[in-house]
Amino acid sequence: MSVFKGYTPGEPSMRLYVKNLAKNVTEKDLEYIFGRYVDWSSDIQVQAFDIRVMQSGRLRGQAFIGLPSEQVACQARQDVNGYELQGKPLVVVISAKYCFHGGMTSTIALQSFARTTKARETDGPIV
Repeated sequence: MSVFKGYTPGEPSMRLYVKNLAKNVTEKDLEYIFGRYVDWSSDIQVQAFDIRVMQSGRLRGQAFIGLPSEQVACQARQDVNGYELQGKPLVVVISAKYCFHGGMTSTIALQSFARTTKARETDGPIV
């Protein structure tokens, strides 16, 4: 399947990067899927659980999921990668280091943005 072309699971991290989301996917949809990896009786795990769905701009159709531990994130990636949600298979990788800058951004997304920008600069003006 073309959405899995060049797929690599990534290095261990507590954060997942999810792409190939359908337009209508919401935080609630992802909370339903990834929430089973959280012990809701643990304040620490609840605080670590974080979902950011990108619904506009270049990152549209992507999300970042914060989970309680690297082991939990690896298990979730293994279980959920390829799961079909609203007719599209989810592509789930362990996110590289991440930062906050006007929203959640991953190194993977930043690298993708840099490649796209560089390609546009060398291709000349967009008409």
